[in-house]
Amino acid sequence: MQLLLPILYGLILIYFLTKIMQIPQRQRKEFKVEHLKNQPVLVELNPKGTKRNPVRCRANSVMYFGVIGFSDYERKKSVELNGNNIKWNNYMGKWEKQYGIDNIYHPPNKVGYQDIWISYKDNKLNTTSKVKILIRE
Repeated sequence: MQLLLPILYGLILIYFLTKIMQIPQRQRKEFKVEHLKNQPVLVELNPKGTKRNPVRCRANSVMYFGVIGFSDYERKKSVELNGNNIKWNNYMGKWEKQYGIDNIYHPPNKVGYQDIWISYKDNKLNTTSKVKILIRE
């Protein structure tokens, strides 16, 4: 009898501790399901360019940029974006069409590296995406 009572208390304690440990896991699962309802979690500007591997173009030429939205962080499920929520930003050069998913960019005469970036603001997402371009003669 004396040995049975501590074992019973131990089992009850283990039961309640496992219930407490499972509560955060349920909340994480609900959060993941919420983002799979065709809401973008990532917005990407294409073509992609970084400082190490920039998008190359010539001065006074034409470049075409597009925006893709993804509903997962692995970039496997793409979603349709609202073009009115996209704001195209740049420091130099000229945009031919400054709204929508696809835009035409005219690089300036200045040779060197330039940054082009967009911002996408939705009721669930507020993000930016940047591309590094290298302008050559």
